[in-house]
Amino acid sequence: MTSLNKNILSEWTSEIEAALKSSLSQYCAIFNLKGNLLFSNEAFNDLVKDNHRDSFKNPTFNSLISIEQHESLIFQGYLTIGDSGKNDISLFAHVFRKNEKILFLGGLDSPQILRQNSQLAELNSEINKLQRELVKKTVSLEHALDQLGIANQELKKEQMTRDKLYSVIAHDLRSPLNTIIGFITLMKDTFQEISVEEIENYLDIINSSTNKTLGLLDNLLNWTKTQTGQIIFNPQKVDLTEIINEIIDIALPTAKVKNINFRFKPVHEADVLVDPEMFKVILRNIFYNAIKFTHLNGEIEVISQIVEDNIQISIRDSGVGMDKTTCDKLFSSDETFTTTGTGGEKGSGLGLLVSKEFVNRHNGKIWAESGEGVGTTFFIRLKEFSPKSKQLVNTSQSDNLKSNSSPTILIAEDDEIGFNYLKSVLESDGYTILRAKNGTEVITICKTNPEIDLVLMDILMPKVDGYEATREILKFRPELPIIGQSSLNFAENREKAIKTGCIDFFVKPVSKNDLLSIVEKHLK
Repeated sequence: MTSLNKNILSEWTSEIEAALKSSLSQYCAIFNLKGNLLFSNEAFNDLVKDNHRDSFKNPTFNSLISIEQHESLIFQGYLTIGDSGKNDISLFAHVFRKNEKILFLGGLDSPQILRQNSQLAELNSEINKLQRELVKKTVSLEHALDQLGIANQELKKEQMTRDKLYSVIAHDLRSPLNTIIGFITLMKDTFQEISVEEIENYLDIINSSTNKTLGLLDNLLNWTKTQTGQIIFNPQKVDLTEIINEIIDIALPTAKVKNINFRFKPVHEADVLVDPEMFKVILRNIFYNAIKFTHLNGEIEVISQIVEDNIQISIRDSGVGMDKTTCDKLFSSDETFTTTGTGGEKGSGLGLLVSKEFVNRHNGKIWAESGEGVGTTFFIRLKEFSPKSKQLVNTSQSDNLKSNSSPTILIAEDDEIGFNYLKSVLESDGYTILRAKNGTEVITICKTNPEIDLVLMDILMPKVDGYEATREILKFRPELPIIGQSSLNFAENREKAIKTGCIDFFVKPVSKNDLLSIVEKHLK
């Protein structure tokens, strides 16, 4: 620096000193060699609050004082400095040593500021990008939470279904089974002592309890399938009067225990478009409910008629009735409502819920009207029907169906008790019976016995199931009538059996009259 410049600067010493002290962009500090701070301006004080010596990060204070000195300037370049709890900053610095003191002067140069501005711009862009990603993830998270909420509701519903199943199995299913076991044990222990009339009475009770158990199992399976969306709806055109009479016949043994009389009045006859198995479940549940709440020696009236362009079935009992509050709860899915019958009968509350679900599948309507002490009437309305004129049924026709020759029926049944029942019923009506215990035997017996007139095919058998066995038999005996049978009362089983080639289908256990009727129908 020239002497002229020195002289000029010396004129401004006090001004330069004041500006340096108050500057916020130029950092100035003086230390002794021990690192004690002797002076610092506002900028340095704002940057470093404590631990002044240790605030020098790179190079460190010890490194600076260790530099071999040739002139007062001992360091020139970028120096990293920072205080605890703050981010470090790199300053372009000049460090001088003179008179056992260290002078630090530093600041931000223009290129450094431009670079930092550019870095800030990039950082800001990255922040904006992260914010956009955060918004997307927030939306995705909200959607996931919504899905989780739906899944949680489904889980609660499944848990309620499971708990209900456990409750029914643990209590409602055990009750009729205990009744059956109790009366069978009683008959076994006192067989030599009791009269024929008492035996008949016990058998009526056992038969009633068995039907209740079967109905409860059907309701359990049907309700579970409706809750999980697995049930198949297969509507067909059926005769309403015939299907009502069929369910009345099934319910009669239970009604007989309480000496209850059924009266059916078909004011209008019609063919209805319904899923036959679903519709039978609906009627059976309503009929059994009416029996449950009807007094001894009471009456149940069933009427079918056309009302407001719908076919309406009403089931009126002469039972205890109920108040409006109770009536409104009958078909509520939020709570299972059940009370004890007039004969102490227990219930699961599933029957009416299943009936409502099934009526809804038919786009129909079901409701009840009642009053305390005046009985209850259930109404079912269906839209899909076609009226027809009444036709007299020739009840003696079935007596003349069989010719003098004895038709041969092959029963494909692996269950011993199930086979013995079917065999006993059919042999008592004059049929010749053959048996197969698995699907392979069915096929073989049909090949080697051309005299077989009809096959009762259990669809669930070992080795080869009934579906596959039916397909194989029809390849070499395409004219042979095969009737599917199963203890599983699911519409999809019937549908699959018919598609496989069965000409008809029934669910076990089957009543004697129904079994003979279906066999005679296909042996005409």
